[in-house]
Parts: sequence; structure tokens; C-alpha cells
Amino acid sequence: ASSAASDVYKRQIPDILAAYRSLAAEYDILVIEGAGSPAEINLKKDDIVNMGMAALADCPVLLCGDIDRGGVFASLYGTVALLEPEEQARIQGLVINKFRGDKAILDPGLTMLEELTGKKVVGVVPYLPLDLDDEDSLTDRFQRPAQRGLVDIAVIRLPRISNFTDFNPLACLEQVSPVSYTHLT
Repeated sequence: ASSAASDVYKRQIPDILAAYRSLAAEYDILVIEGAGSPAEINLKKDDIVNMGMAALADCPVLLCGDIDRGGVFASLYGTVALLEPEEQARIQGLVINKFRGDKAILDPGLTMLEELTGKKVVGVVPYLPLDLDDEDSLTDRFQRPAQRGLVDIAVIRLPRISNFTDFNPLACLEQVSPVSYTHLT
């Protein structure tokens, strides 16, 4: 980030901490979800959403990896390896998400991952076909074939689409075709 962008991020820290402290005073447990990888070393100096936020809030971290995309062992190991020692110390456990199949086949890899990172794998979450909002632009909804219903909804797919999931609840209606995403040409 540029120096000007860095200054903007730093000016937001008091507001972020005020919001965090307000929530912490009201609730016993807060779950703070990061955005993307905490090991984006080119962005770390201005990080206010991943390990930077964990440091600001002085909170423990569970590092989650998505096995559905492949390379989960390399992803988790590489992430831990790229973190600074004080960031590594915040990690209280590793979680593998969206696992399909027989966990016994995964177990040798979990043991090796624990040995390599020094971090315990605290959970393997099975894949569940839930109708949850997708992460911006990381979705299979763009590739789904359009089916016809009484009502068709099309969303223009911009190169840096964000919040496209706002239309997904409409697709749950019986008469509505699945939402289609169309490129501008």
C-alpha cells in the first residue's frame, strides 16, 4: 500500500478498537473473521483485518484452511512459516474445512502438519452443502448453467465484483431461475 493508504489504515485503528471494545463489553464471546490470508507478506505492514487485528485485540487465533480448493497442507504450513514469531504464538490451533471422505485417510497428513508447524489440528469440519453467501468472486455460481423459471434474474459480473450475493435469496423462491452472472463485453 502507498504511504497515503497506510496513513488511512492507521487513522482507522482507534475507531476499530472502539467498535471492538464496545462489542467485547456487550458479549462474552467474539469471533473475528479475517479476510484472506494472514501471510500476504506484501500487505502485512498495513494489516488491520488478520493478524494485525488479532494483535490489536490481543486475541488467540484459529487458522483455517479450505481443503476443497486443494493444497491445504501447504497452505497451512506456509502460512504458519511466513508469520512472525509473535504472530505464530497467537495461533492456538489449525482447522481444516470442507473435508469430504474418510478422515482416516487424512490422519497421517494431520500428524505431519502438527509436527511441521508445532500447532495442533483442533478440528476437521466436514463439507456440508449449506446455502451460505460465497466469498466475493470465489464462487461456483458463475459457472452454473442457467435454468429457466417464471422469473429470470441476471447480475452484471464486473471484473472486481463485490457483494454479488445480495441477489441469492431471490433464487430460493420456487418460481425464480438460479441467478445468472453475465460479463459485460
